[in-house]
Amino acid sequence: MGDHFPATDAELAAQGLAYYRGGDPSAPIVYEDFLPASAAGIFRSNLDSDGSDTCAADAVDNCSYDVEWMAGAIGRDIHDPYALYEAQAKEAAA
Repeated sequence: MGDHFPATDAELAAQGLAYYRGGDPSAPIVYEDFLPASAAGIFRSNLDSDGSDTCAADAVDNCSYDVEWMAGAIGRDIHDPYALYEAQAKEAAA
């Protein structure tokens, strides 16, 4: 991987590119997603009441679906995952 991307957890930690419990490169905070983005697009398209494609696959940024929309749709707050990872890393260090 050379100079372009860190090859070890220690290098990732040193460059702030990953989250670790207490900053310990041997204790990564692992992100686990239950819904891949491709599947999310399929489900999102099913939410359109008239069945039309209001968000072209190549124009997701122009789509009206955002975090606020999703929070309203599920009736729950949606938290910033990076803020949660950082809090978890700091909590473990304490």
